[in-house]
This record gives sequence, structure tokens and C-alpha cells, in this order.
Amino acid sequence: MTELLKTLAAVRRVGDEAEQATVDALLSQLSDGWYVIPRVEFDLDGTGPSGQREFEIDCVLAHEQHGFAIVETKGHRMTLVAGEFRSHGVPLHPQPPAQLRRNRHGLADLLTREIGWSEKVPVVGLMSFPNTKEINGDLPQNLDPSQMILSGDLDASSDGVAVAVENVVVNRAKRALTREEFERCIKVLCPDADIVWDYEARARRKRERLRDESARRVAALEPLDMNPRVMVAGGAGSGKTRLALRWAQRALRRGESLLMVSYNDPLGHELRASIPEFDEVTVGPFLRVVRELEGIPPLEKPADAGNEWWEDTLPAHVEAHLHAIPRRFDTIIVDEAQDFSPRWSTILRALHSGRGPFLMMADPDQDLFNRGFVMPNVDDGWVRIDLLVNTRNSHDIARLLRFKLSGVASDGAMPQSEAMRYVRADDLDTVVAAVRSQIEELREVGVAESDILVATVSSTVRDRLRDDLGLVEWSRDTHTGVMCENVHRAKGTEFDQVVFVPYTETTDESGTTPQLVDDRLLYVGISRAILGLRVIAPKVVLDRLGFPAD
Repeated sequence: MTELLKTLAAVRRVGDEAEQATVDALLSQLSDGWYVIPRVEFDLDGTGPSGQREFEIDCVLAHEQHGFAIVETKGHRMTLVAGEFRSHGVPLHPQPPAQLRRNRHGLADLLTREIGWSEKVPVVGLMSFPNTKEINGDLPQNLDPSQMILSGDLDASSDGVAVAVENVVVNRAKRALTREEFERCIKVLCPDADIVWDYEARARRKRERLRDESARRVAALEPLDMNPRVMVAGGAGSGKTRLALRWAQRALRRGESLLMVSYNDPLGHELRASIPEFDEVTVGPFLRVVRELEGIPPLEKPADAGNEWWEDTLPAHVEAHLHAIPRRFDTIIVDEAQDFSPRWSTILRALHSGRGPFLMMADPDQDLFNRGFVMPNVDDGWVRIDLLVNTRNSHDIARLLRFKLSGVASDGAMPQSEAMRYVRADDLDTVVAAVRSQIEELREVGVAESDILVATVSSTVRDRLRDDLGLVEWSRDTHTGVMCENVHRAKGTEFDQVVFVPYTETTDESGTTPQLVDDRLLYVGISRAILGLRVIAPKVVLDRLGFPAD
């Protein structure tokens, strides 16, 4: 848990032992985007006989993206008789559901007045019974079982509190607050908390947590490179590239020559920058690397060279001169192998000396090019490893990938995402305006331009955004400005903040119609984002991702 959560819980007096148990469970199970504020007391002007309404709430949960909830704790051992809560046979007064409803509406009124919304700020309610193992009997009609937290949910080994918050709060959230609105709400709920927003400090801590978790999981797999052929399968963010880099370093320590390749330029050059430059090391984008191997005669690239030249003409030229290449590589590592055609894989096998391992990393769900990649068969002597945990994407981004696009699971202890935004855009002009607004917001909170990627799925949209907003294309040199690339080119890379624009359209005699984007493109685009994601898309795409489009 972050120090901020601990501080907010500490500055308020927690009532009795039962309330303390509830607060402790909230702090230990919830991700670090939640504010846990015990003992919230306030007055509202006006509706009671005395002109004042007094409210005492055991605990308030607040989240910039998911909104607000109250948690009322009852330390009694509860029974239900005809929908009535009793303790030791005596009915409780007031009844817990009535108290929950009253306090929930009171908090909603307070926050609505503070923010100035025209509609009422939604507040949901949970009830905690730390000393009750189970409650038998029919619940009142106005209370749902998902709102109930029982003693077993509070155990250190349980995630029952997190599940309840997920079901009751997160899944019912309708509107995210702005940073200013959220800060005003926190100050009115907890005026003795000193909140200082420091984007870079928060981002740095979260990146470190993600890197540490990824490194911990990868470390146990490093010795598997002692096998002659290893296939690593894993979803986006599962640590494939990190493991590939660790294997590359181990090969160098063993004194082996190394060939390490990927398909696209950005990832290839990132790999190159991560490996020491030695004579026995060749790292980079596959097609550019093999074109420059010693023994391969120069092949002039036409000015209008397209996919056919790169994917067929150049590989055929390399195949014809494989016998002239004087060098073979002890260890070969292929990252993003799903981008490779069987023909390219044959070239790589011909370049392998056989003295070290042949290692491949792939995610079939990121196969955007359909070049015929097939996962190697264990019957052919391959050892297969499946990486099953996402350690790249922060909590909310990983959750979106998991539940909407079949991404791999994420550890619940992963840091909270900085932002999850969505904007409906049903035409290209609206897309441009929305991207401009999101970039300006990121700049205002202190995000460096080099940490922002605008990812598109259409070259038409990409070019329009570059022209209108001054965005830049990827360069092997350090780029200045906000980068804008299609997901095909950005695949394999990662950025702190991604503005994802899955917008395509078709035009016919009836007009222009936005189109639903293939799930693989959605999966790749969203998974580029480490800390924050903003999706700008037409209604049909927002519906697919589960975002309210209106």
C-alpha cells in the first residue's frame, strides 16, 4: 500500500475493533488508487426539524476513476428474521440497510454540492460484519448479497473485500472525476490530509514496482536456456522480452556468439540499445540485419519498395546466398516470433551453429501480419513455457485486457493505473480535437512528451494527426515530441501514457460510417500502455470495450 493510503487512514480515529478490522482489510486488499478515509462526519443544511442533519460514516472509499462508496461496519453477530437484522434476538435500530441508505444519500448530497454537478454524484454502499461468518435468511429487497462483507472476506489470505469493491463500486462506476473535482472532494472529506500531486514521482514508483515484479518472475526461468530449443508463449506484458534479454546476457557470459532479432524497427532498435556491443553480437530488426550480414551481396532497394520487396524479394536474395555467409551464431533469440513467416524461420535455423540454444518468444494474439506462423511442436524437441501473468500494464489497463480481450491475468497487487479515459468520436474531426485535448491534459499534469504514444490503426488517421497536431513518427534517434504510429509499428514497445485511436471508417453513397476494429488491433494498442490509457473511438468500439458511449 502506498504511504498516502496509510496516512489517510491514520489521521482519523478508527472507532472500535470491528471497524479497525475492516479498515485494515481495505488497506491490504485494495490497489493503490483507493483512498480509505475512516470516520467521516459532516452536517448538511436544512431538511431535519432542527435545520441540520448529522452524519457519521464509518469509512468512505474514494477513487478518481471509480467514484465513491461508504462502508458501514456492524460488530454484532447477525441473524436475519423475516428480512430484519437482529443481534442476540433483538432487532437493530436503525436497521443497517436504512442507515446505509441514509448515509449514502447524505454523502452524495455533500459531494454534489462541493463539485457543482448538475446531476447527483453517485455513491454506493457496502456493509461489513467482521464477527459474522454467514448470515442465513432472506435479505431485505433493498440489499444485495454482493454488498455484504463477512469475517472470512477480511482474512489476510482472502481477496473478498477487493471482490466486493470490484462488483459494487468499479462495475457500477458511470463517470470519472477530473483531478480538480476529486481533489476538492478529498479535501472536504479529509481536510487534515495534505495532498500533493507529483506525476513523475508516482509514475517512477509504479514503473519500479512493475519492473521488480517482472524481474522476480523471470529470474526463475533463466536456467531453461540450457535446453537446445525453447518456445516461450505469453500474452502482452507477460515478460517475454525481459526474459529474452536475460537469456542474451547469459549467452554473452558463456562466450557464445549471439543473433537476436525481432520484426519491427522500434523493438529491434530497443533490443540493440539493451545489449552491449561486441563483435560476436548481432541484434536488430530481422530484415535489416540479414540484409547486412557478411557474405550477402548488396541488393538495391527500389524507391517504392513495399511489402513484397521486404517480405519476399529480400528473403529470397538471402536464401540464395546463405552458403556465402561465413558466420554462424551459437545462440539465436527471436522476439515477437508470431510476426515471422516460416520462410524467415528457415533462414534463422540455417544461421544457427547448434552449439547454443534456439529461443523463440511469441504471442499468437498479437499476430497482425498473418504470415503463417505456427507454434513449434513439443514432439519436435521444443520445450514450451507459458507466461501467465501480466507485469507490464498497471491494474486497470491489465483488467481491461483480461476481461474484454482475453489478456493474461494480472496480480492484484499491481499499481493502480494513472488514468483510464474514453472519448466518443464518430468522425475524424472529432478524433483530432479529442487527441489534442488529451495530449494537452497529459502535458498539464507533467507527463514528458517522449513518454506519450498516440497509437492508431489507420494510416489515414495517423497522417492526419501528425499533420494537424505536429506529432512525430518513430526514429531510431531520440525523438522529441509526441510520437504517433500505427499499432503494427509500435508493437513490442511500451509507453507510460497511450492515447489509443482505434478509428476506421468506410465511405459509400450513403455516407461515412465508423467501423468496429479487429480485437487483435485493440489488444495490441491497449497493451502498449503502462500507466495511463485514453481511448478515442466511435460508439461501436467503445461498446466492444465496455465503455459507456454516451
